[in-house]
Amino acid sequence: MKEKEKTIAVLEIASASIGGLLFQQNKSGKLKIISLTRVPLNFLFDINFDVFWRCAQASFKKVLEILLKDYPCGPDACFCVFLSPWFLSQTKVVNIKKEKAFEITNDFFNTLMKCEKEDFKNKDKIEHEIVRTELNGYCTKLPIGKIAKTVKLYIYMSWGIGNVKEKIEERVLKNFGDIPLSFGTFPLVAFHVLSSIVNVQEGLILVDIGGETTDISLIRRGCLEETISFPRGKNFLLRKIASGFKTFPEEANSILQTYLRGHSFKNNTEKISQIIERVRNDWSNFFELAIKNISEKSPLPQKLFLISDEIIGKWFIKCVEEERFSRFTFLGKPFSPKIISSDEFLSFFEFNSIRRSANQSDIFLILETIFVNKFLKF
Repeated sequence: MKEKEKTIAVLEIASASIGGLLFQQNKSGKLKIISLTRVPLNFLFDINFDVFWRCAQASFKKVLEILLKDYPCGPDACFCVFLSPWFLSQTKVVNIKKEKAFEITNDFFNTLMKCEKEDFKNKDKIEHEIVRTELNGYCTKLPIGKIAKTVKLYIYMSWGIGNVKEKIEERVLKNFGDIPLSFGTFPLVAFHVLSSIVNVQEGLILVDIGGETTDISLIRRGCLEETISFPRGKNFLLRKIASGFKTFPEEANSILQTYLRGHSFKNNTEKISQIIERVRNDWSNFFELAIKNISEKSPLPQKLFLISDEIIGKWFIKCVEEERFSRFTFLGKPFSPKIISSDEFLSFFEFNSIRRSANQSDIFLILETIFVNKFLKF
């Protein structure tokens, strides 16, 4: 009998919006997008976590309602992915050395990972995954059955802050019913997708510019080594524009978009240019501190991938290209940046059946959907 094509929900909890997508798996063809939406969080001039979390819950509830309206049957499974600031993570290095060579077995990994779970005591675990294995100093993707004296493991661990994960789980199951539910974080999701299409052995920096935060992930030797965040994103720029023009956030965004497209009035152009220059310097200073931190052990790769709103991304690229960051790279040259565009992935999808007017170029939801279809089994 033909296996039923599953309908899967992808939910994204970010710092400035909540994203939602329903797609139908098709093993022999393109992924059919049934519904796609993104609901912004209420714009806050002063960030208070309790108020911030209430705004996120309200937007999350609205996303679930939209998905169910577009597809009343509900999904067969669900994947929720967290972006900053809703999670914490670290990549832990574990070294094992024995006098006599021994065989690497499944029991070896199971016992090891069970011991490592002690790190999750009193924490709301999201992920706990080995992202790189070295036997006798050499990386191997298929360690089972091999013989070694030394084993070095890189284990990516993430956990939710407060009771965010618990509350999200409650609301998903309440709306979608008792279906398989999995959680992840965007750095690991992006790492897996990029690893399947580019050579990450050479190393790269992944910069994810969100609404309230910027995440920088260091990928080196085929491993997600470290992720660091700082509290500057697109909304920081919008707040400065809104304050400078004494207007509302929605109008600030319109002013910014008009300026970036080169259609501003002459008086506005000079004023917004000054605001953007100040914000650019502020963001660049935070960026410099972050890359200085992650380059302490060894110089950084030059290749840099940027994930962001496409229009604002073109502006941030100018920041990372600055000559002053050359001192942190392996060859002592400026970063070589590239915007990860949704255009590179749209051929994997079929939007013809979509029941909602939505932004088909939502690169975050697109990458997360590819991850679910390629790497998750429900």
